[in-house]
Amino acid sequence: MKIVFIIPSITNFHTFLSELNESLIKEGHQVYLIAGEKPIVKGESPYSDHTSCEWFKIEFPRNFQPQKHLLAARKIDQIIQGINPDLVHVHFSAAMFTVSLAKKANWPPVIATIHGLAWPTRKGQSKTLLKKAEITSAEKMDQVFVLNQDDLQKLHGNGLTNAKILTTYGIGCNIHQFDRNQLDPKSIASLKRKFNIADNDIVFIFIGRQTQFKGFNKVIQAFMRIYHSRSSYHLLLIGENDYIHKSGLNPVEESLISQIPAIHQLGWRSNIEHFLAIADINVFPSSREGLPVNIMESLCMGIPVITINSRGCNELIVQNENGIILEDDSVDSLSKAMKHLAENLVLRNRLSQNGLLKREDYDRKLFIDKQIEFYANTLSQSIDV
Repeated sequence: MKIVFIIPSITNFHTFLSELNESLIKEGHQVYLIAGEKPIVKGESPYSDHTSCEWFKIEFPRNFQPQKHLLAARKIDQIIQGINPDLVHVHFSAAMFTVSLAKKANWPPVIATIHGLAWPTRKGQSKTLLKKAEITSAEKMDQVFVLNQDDLQKLHGNGLTNAKILTTYGIGCNIHQFDRNQLDPKSIASLKRKFNIADNDIVFIFIGRQTQFKGFNKVIQAFMRIYHSRSSYHLLLIGENDYIHKSGLNPVEESLISQIPAIHQLGWRSNIEHFLAIADINVFPSSREGLPVNIMESLCMGIPVITINSRGCNELIVQNENGIILEDDSVDSLSKAMKHLAENLVLRNRLSQNGLLKREDYDRKLFIDKQIEFYANTLSQSIDV
C-alpha cells in the first residue's frame, strides 16, 4: 500500500503521526508526507527534521488566504499525481480545506481527521466563514473522523453522513513514555533542584500553545492571584506563543511571567514526562480541543487535571474522579480550584489514583492498530469496486 499523509506542520507529524508512520513502514508499506516546514509555534523545536518517509515540503496557510490555499492545492495535486498513492489521509481542518481544492476525480480515497472543529468556538463573520469552509471541505472527503462526540453531532446536524468518531481515545498517547515507574528518580530529583522546587512545594503545569483559546491567559492570571513570595507554589509552562493566535495577556502580565521566579517558562520540550513527574496538578482550561493528548499524558502519570466543561476535555475528565471540571471558566473560579486542590492532599491522591485506572485505554498503539486496519479495509473495498 502507498499512503500519503497530509498535515499542516512537521511539528504535528512528530507529535503524533511518526509512530503510525514507523508501524506502516515496518509492515512493508510505502509512506509519503506532505507537510509544512514551519513549526506552528514560536521558539526552537525539540524535534529534528528527520523523517523515515519521503517528505514533500509545502507551505500551508493557517488562515483565510485564498491565493495561498490555491497555490498549495496545485502543488498537492502535482505531488499526488506523481506518487499515484492508494490512499490519502489528511489531518486538521485547515489542511482538509486545502486538500478539498486539490482533490481530482482520479484521486484515490481521501480520509480526513479533524482535530477539533474551528467554527463552533467562533463568533460573527468568522464563525460563518469557517463553518462554510469546514462543512464544504468535509463533504468532499470520502471519510471524515472526529475525536469527540460534540464535533460528531455538529457534522451530523449539518447533513454530513461520511463522519464518524474514532473508536479509540482520539490519537491516544505513548503510555510507556508517560509511566512514572520508568523514570529515574535521581533525574527527577535533579530536575526539581534545578528549579528550586522543594519536596513539599506544589507544582502546577500548563502544556500547550500559549493562546487565549487554550486558557493560557487565565492560568497565568489565576496563578498570580494565589502566588506570593512566601508561597510554596510553582508554575511550569511547556510550550510557546502561537504565530497567529493571541495569548490573551496584556503587556504588564506578559512581563510578569519573567519576573516571578516561581513561573518557569520552559519552551518546547520533547521530554514532557520528566516535567509531569515533578508536577502535582495540570491546569488546562481550554475551550477548543479535539481530545487533548496532554490530559491523557497527565492521567497516565497520575496527575489530576483542572479543566472546563468544553468538548474533548469533558470526555476525559470526570468531575471529582480524575480531576475538576469548572462550569464557570472565570479566573476567579480557576484560582479557587487551584488553591483548593493544592491544599487538599487527600483529594489530590484520590484523583491521581483514579486517573491511573484507565491508562491502558489511552495507549496510542490502539489508535495505530485501528488506523492500519481501517486503511486495509478501505483499500480492499476500493479494489472490490
